Amino acid sequence: MPAVFGQAPGATLRFEEKAGLVTVDVRRDGDRVTGARIKAPQPLEIGRGMDPAVFAACVSLPADAIKTVHHAPTLASVGLPFFVAETDMDSLATAHANLDAFRSAAERYGLADLSGRFSVFIYARHGTGIDRLRARMFAPLSNNWEDPATGSASAALGAYLTSLEGDAETRIEIEQGVEMGRPSLITVTAQKAAGQVGSVTIEGSCVPVMRGQIEL
Repeated sequence: MPAVFGQAPGATLRFEEKAGLVTVDVRRDGDRVTGARIKAPQPLEIGRGMDPAVFAACVSLPADAIKTVHHAPTLASVGLPFFVAETDMDSLATAHANLDAFRSAAERYGLADLSGRFSVFIYARHGTGIDRLRARMFAPLSNNWEDPATGSASAALGAYLTSLEGDAETRIEIEQGVEMGRPSLITVTAQKAAGQVGSVTIEGSCVPVMRGQIEL
């Protein structure tokens, strides 16, 4: 339902974005919003791969810091595209954006084909499975050197990792923003059946951080 000025929104909201129609299920405790569950607007799309050395240079890591046992650096999207790659916790902690490397990689891997976006999402596993991850997102060419919580990237990564598993419903907790001192936690749920990834959602909780008032 559409929001009406001066009224609290309903339990379900729908936003028209460039990527498509986004459905948001709002969670409340009384009249206070405590979180939301958002459905990805598009099915999983897997694009081209990236040379691990090129990805590593973008995040100021040695080439061997990029793990390719499970997958190579790959472009994944459920609405917005991100190059995703795996590393270890120690390397993740030291990663930072290299602007010159980003410019070179964007030229090589087709910035124009990505609607002007060139973003990388690097992650490490807690343990051996994919149920708990820590990640960082860098997009300096879009004036976003690092983001503490990136739902679109988390959804793309979760959907892509689910595509590498057997048919099942996968639930993945992704920490982000830890190294920035702005920790976040996003939970991704993705369903795979008959070899295809279907519904992908992200969810998380929220707390008030500021309040403002406008006098007219």
